[in-house]
Amino acid sequence: MRKQLTVLLGMIGVFAVVSSLFIYEWLNPTFQYPEARDGALDAREWNFAKQGIVPLRGEWEFYENKLLTPQDFLANGKALEAERRIVRVPGGWKRSGSSGGGYGAGTYRLRIAVSDPNFYSFRGKKDSLVQPHLYERGGPGRQRQARSVGGSVRAEQSSVYRYDQSG
Repeated sequence: MRKQLTVLLGMIGVFAVVSSLFIYEWLNPTFQYPEARDGALDAREWNFAKQGIVPLRGEWEFYENKLLTPQDFLANGKALEAERRIVRVPGGWKRSGSSGGGYGAGTYRLRIAVSDPNFYSFRGKKDSLVQPHLYERGGPGRQRQARSVGGSVRAEQSSVYRYDQSG
């Protein structure tokens, strides 16, 4: 009986140590994800096949009370620059001094650079209050709305998420 108890405690100890190592590695990865800075995420050095997905975290451009498209940025880029705010994502965009009481609309914008511009995909969580619109750039000055936000998207340069709360 004593021998069985010793074996059981040994197995529990080994399981605890191995589980702790896995949890530590999961919480403290050995690689650093690229992070968005000033509205742009540079993922050209990232090897998606070996290192996996990249969270779209960091500093995004935000335009409060405006539902903008890529054409708006092409036509009024300089004027929109004055209204641009940098916000941390994930995080809230409402701050003291902003209009409204926690409700409203706005455009988040993130430009993404990738090393293989022929194919990549986006995946996002579904939120009933937010309607994401993904735009892809098909060359200088040409942009179109992608057909599916949740599926794979072919693109050549970078993409912009547009969120609105209408409807």
